[in-house]
Formats: sequence, structure tokens, C-alpha cells
Amino acid sequence: MADVNIDQVVTTLKSKFKAGHQFIFWYDDQGEFEDSVRDLTGALAGVATVVELRMGHQLKTKLRLLGAGTSEKFLIYSPQPQPPLDENHLRDMVLYSEIFRADAPEILRKELQLPENMYSFGRL
Repeated sequence: MADVNIDQVVTTLKSKFKAGHQFIFWYDDQGEFEDSVRDLTGALAGVATVVELRMGHQLKTKLRLLGAGTSEKFLIYSPQPQPPLDENHLRDMVLYSEIFRADAPEILRKELQLPENMYSFGRL
């Protein structure tokens, strides 16, 4: 299956923001797109602010997001897996926001309109 490129990611993110999502959380488990954050920031200029979520900065990030106006949109990018519930100070925000995954099986799952519980169907 073809790798996902940054243009596909930007197109998908823009459509999600256009659909009305204020916060989109992207936990990039392997940090595959960490080098592309600058490109994402430029490509999403005028659409959303890209915030890099780093270990030890969850509370600071949460306060920034909670202080934002309702018309502001944010992509919260973390080059690490989503932390366990008891260590995730942003969990309440994640639950009412959108979670984005930029891998080929996930994009295919969404294109086929398969349910979320079939996320792992492409990882056999």
C-alpha cells in the first residue's frame, strides 16, 4: 500500500476543519511526520494553528487551547503515542474533538466508511 504523503494529510485536515472541528489531535505513534511540522504549519496557515504537544507540556497546551476563542482552530500534533488515560491531561478534550491518523490503512478505512472499531483491519 502506498505511503501517505504530506499533501494527502493537508487535504484531509483541511476538510476536517472545514467540517467544523475546532481541535484535531494527531498522535503520530512513530513520529513519522515530525520533520513535516513546519510544512504542515505553512500549509494550514489561515485554516488552523499547529501546536506541537511535547512530553511534560500537556497542562500548558491545555490552558492555551481552553483560552482560545471558539472561532480558532488547532491541530495538536504529538510525535508520540497517545498517553494512557491516567497520564493524559488532555483526555477530556480529546473525547469531544477529532482524532486524526495519517496512515494508509486508516485513510482506506475512512474512504470505505468502515466503523472506527475496524481501525486495525489493515494491520494483520
